[in-house]
Amino acid sequence: MGWLTLPVALIVGAYHGLLLSAIRARPLWSTGPTTVAALLGFLTTGIAAVMVIHLVRMKLAGRLANQAWVVEFLTDMREVRNILGAALLLQLFTFFIWWLSLLLGMQPAQQALATANASWGPWFWFGAIGMGLVLPLALGGYAMARESRIGSALEINTIWITGGLILIGGFIFRLAVVLGGQIA
Repeated sequence: MGWLTLPVALIVGAYHGLLLSAIRARPLWSTGPTTVAALLGFLTTGIAAVMVIHLVRMKLAGRLANQAWVVEFLTDMREVRNILGAALLLQLFTFFIWWLSLLLGMQPAQQALATANASWGPWFWFGAIGMGLVLPLALGGYAMARESRIGSALEINTIWITGGLILIGGFIFRLAVVLGGQIA
């Protein structure tokens, strides 16, 4: 099901990014990295949502108590986990490029960045970047490094925690960018 809906998810993410970047009157949005950041934001939160929903389904069906089901789930999730990690790293890099393009851009872009940072900066930096990208990457990296030595219960808890953090951080990212870009 995930592979079938992937094109729709990419189209939705790209559409929102293109929509924001096409609005020239808002310098915070009218950059190339806006589209990529929106696309990656929808991709990462979509993957995280699917993983959390799948865990909820497994919990309701009682499969999280069955070690064989958990091992099979974790084995199946390795590829998805790797894609999610790569997308989070790419999103972090895109945010850096976006920030640079605004910081080193024309005066309206610099003013838009300063204004958005003054109002929504802490939300964006601590919520979207810290909680939604850096912390899930750190927790996921730790779990991957200790994969053979930690129990499957810890790996399941890591998926719960990182999935939730990515969803909350993705919401904060969209909120801060959309509202921060509307400040005069």
